[in-house]
Amino acid sequence: MLRSLATLTAVILIMPAFCVVKAQQIVNIKAALLQFIEGEVLLDANPVEFHDGIRIQVENDQRLDTKKGKVELLLPFYTYFRIGENSSLRITGTSFNDMEMTLEQGACLIEVLGAPSGNRIGVRISESVVAIEKEGLYRIDHGSGELRVHSGEAKVVWKNRKVKVQNGRMVHLAVMSKPEKFKMDICNPLHRWAAQRSFVLFIAPGARGYRYWVPESQGWLRHSGYGVRYYSEYFYWQALYTRAQDKMRGLYRKPYGGTLVSPARNSDHPSVSIERDQRKEMGQVFSMESSMAYKNMKLADPTAWKEDPDLSGCD
Repeated sequence: MLRSLATLTAVILIMPAFCVVKAQQIVNIKAALLQFIEGEVLLDANPVEFHDGIRIQVENDQRLDTKKGKVELLLPFYTYFRIGENSSLRITGTSFNDMEMTLEQGACLIEVLGAPSGNRIGVRISESVVAIEKEGLYRIDHGSGELRVHSGEAKVVWKNRKVKVQNGRMVHLAVMSKPEKFKMDICNPLHRWAAQRSFVLFIAPGARGYRYWVPESQGWLRHSGYGVRYYSEYFYWQALYTRAQDKMRGLYRKPYGGTLVSPARNSDHPSVSIERDQRKEMGQVFSMESSMAYKNMKLADPTAWKEDPDLSGCD
C-alpha cells in the first residue's frame, strides 16, 4: 500500500535490458509521472516493470496501453489521471500549465485536487477536446463517447461549438448533446478502483492536497464525487480522541451556575460546590476517554482500510 505521495524530485528506476523504457532523473514535472500500475501495462509497446516508490516520466508523444491492467498518472497540481483496462492514451502536450492527452481507446477518471487559475488539462477524444480547469472528478469514455462530470466543471470544444458541463451533468461528445443528468455507477470496475486509489492516497502519512474525503460517522469517510465511503480504524480513534478533547475544553469554558462569576468567589455557595465536584468527575471520565482513544490511535495502522459495504453487491 502506498506510504507517501510523490515529491517533485525522484530517481527513476533503471529498467531491465529487455525493456527500452529509459531511466532518468526527475528534476521537474514537464510530463506525466507514471506512479502506480496494476496488471499488464505497456509504454511505447514495451512492458513496464514497476516498483513501489519509483515513478517513471512519460514523455511527449509516448503512448500507454493497458491490457488487463490499470494505470495512475500524476500530473502537476496534484491531478491524478487513472486509466482503466484495455485503454490507450497518448501524451500530446507536456507544458507544465497546459497538459494535453489523447484518449484513443478505453476510459479514464481524472481527479483534480488543485487547479490554479490559468492552468489547463486537455483530453482529446475523436473530434472533441475536453478542457479541465477546476478541481473535481471527471470521467471520459471513448467507447460511449461520454464525458461525465462527477464534481467540478469542464469545457468541451467540438468543431465550432463550445459547451460548459457542470457538476452532475454529462454530454455525448460525438454529437455534442445538451448536458443532462446521469446516474453514478459505483460498481464500474474503473470507478471502484479509482475510488480505492484515492482513499489510499488520502490516508497515506504526509498526504497533501486531499480534502474531499469527509468524516461521516464511526470511522467512515465519504467522497461525494465517487459516491462511496471507506472505513479507517485510525480515523475512528482519532475522532473519539478529538471528541473527548472537545468535551474537556467545553466543560471548563462553561460558567458555573449559569454565571460568568468565578467559582472561587462563590466557593461557599452550595450549588457551585456541587457543580465543581460534578465537573471534576466528568473531567476525569473525559480524560480517561481521551487517553484510551489516543493509545488506540497510536496502535492502529494508519494505512489500513475497509471497503464500503454498498460495494459488496458489485462482486
